[in-house]
Amino acid sequence: MTFAEIKEYPLFLNHTATFAAYREKKWYFVKKYLTLKRNSMYIALGLIVIQGFQMSISPIQFFRQVRQEMKKVTWPTRKEVIPTCTMVIALVAMATAFFFVVDMILGWGVDKILQLG
Repeated sequence: MTFAEIKEYPLFLNHTATFAAYREKKWYFVKKYLTLKRNSMYIALGLIVIQGFQMSISPIQFFRQVRQEMKKVTWPTRKEVIPTCTMVIALVAMATAFFFVVDMILGWGVDKILQLG
């Protein structure tokens, strides 16, 4: 890939061009791509901070309340978790088999319909 080809790629959408620029020592384009990613991260972080300032309580008080609420949670015992997980896994397997069979039947029906035309 030449310098002119790399120049025309929108680097924030095309990772191949970014890596090609990196290999060919075209640092300007790599820095431009990385700056875009970094700026996006700063914007997201800024939005989180702004949202935090809009809270009616301080962050320290918020985490204290979270800790208090977590102490109120009734966690399941191992005897309760194992049968529940087993049941979930069995139901997922049965649903998978059901939808596989339905998909095969519908696929067969569509093939028959398309063969008629």
